[in-house]
Amino acid sequence: MRNNYLGFIGFLSLTALLASGCTTQGMAKMDDGSAATMAAATPSEAPATDTASAAADASAAAPAETAAVEATSPADSGTAADTTAAAATTAAPAAAPSDVQIAAKLLPLPPEDVINTIQKLTKHPRVLYMSSKAQYNYYVGGLFNAEYNPGKQIFTISNDARQDSTLSCQYGKDGTMIDQAKLDANTVGQCGQLVNTLSTYLSN
Repeated sequence: MRNNYLGFIGFLSLTALLASGCTTQGMAKMDDGSAATMAAATPSEAPATDTASAAADASAAAPAETAAVEATSPADSGTAADTTAAAATTAAPAAAPSDVQIAAKLLPLPPEDVINTIQKLTKHPRVLYMSSKAQYNYYVGGLFNAEYNPGKQIFTISNDARQDSTLSCQYGKDGTMIDQAKLDANTVGQCGQLVNTLSTYLSN
């Protein structure tokens, strides 16, 4: 009976040792699996760190590029301003009167222009009618003195007598200049300018 009891105790001890050994091996395998899992997880975290570093580098590079652009922009603006100023400085001067324009001023005034001016003179409220001479008279100091005699149908205009050189021009009823053939082209042109000045005053 005693021997059976000792045998049973021995069997239990052996079973306990075997069970203890299995447990130790299982824990070792679990530790190895955990280590492998951690090792596998560590490389996956590394790219995230690299990505963050790349993003930080990109953020640092962006202000540098912006600064480069800002540093260049004022120079470009200055160049554009200089170009505009140069264009304004080199603008073409006003063209001088052409020979054709000068010649046109020396031509006799068209007769219809003279006739229209005479009509304005006889109807304008500021023009004085002198009954003693039976003629219209319009004088503007420093510019001209215009007279029209309806009886004789002669229109006379002259510059102000106080000017250095006197000029007197006469036109007939048809608007042509009297004794034009005896006058030089410059005098004919000056007479036309006097008539135009008178017409401008009468139109205002």
